[in-house]
Amino acid sequence: MDYYQEKGGDPVIPSLRMDPQVFKSLVFTSTILGLKLLFSVCATTISEQYPWMLEKLFQKKVGDFSIMEATRRLRRGLDDDLENIPAGLGLLWLAGLTTLPQNTLTPPTTSISTAVIALAQAFAVLRLAHSAFAYAGSAVWYRSIVYLGGVVSSCGAGLFALKGIFNWESEKDQ
Repeated sequence: MDYYQEKGGDPVIPSLRMDPQVFKSLVFTSTILGLKLLFSVCATTISEQYPWMLEKLFQKKVGDFSIMEATRRLRRGLDDDLENIPAGLGLLWLAGLTTLPQNTLTPPTTSISTAVIALAQAFAVLRLAHSAFAYAGSAVWYRSIVYLGGVVSSCGAGLFALKGIFNWESEKDQ
């Protein structure tokens, strides 16, 4: 029985609800990663469609190896972003939707909520770090470690989403 039913009101149709702190964190994470994706799209489009801008910016010819390599890096970074950011954010939002029990209206932030917030922050920081390493041309193993961290945070969010969807409870939750 929820608040409205206790007060004699009409029964409430179960809806999608989320811990307010998780909601704020996911909106912030989505905004940051959305802006990062927008930047990647713009940088890649400019480097591929308007190479004369690169000539003016870097004072080199487009056929120069460094400009061609930078264009390839931008394209690979955008491809990585398009593969990982939508899936990661989708799993984080699903996990966020499972943080509020259906029988409460404004619960305290739970340990699951805190974990989802931490996963969202980790995912955003790791995706930004991966792009920075990719654009800078750093060693592959730096990018691989950061990429793996992003995948692990996405998978963690997926596990929390499954836990909430199927109402799996641990002994501590009971």
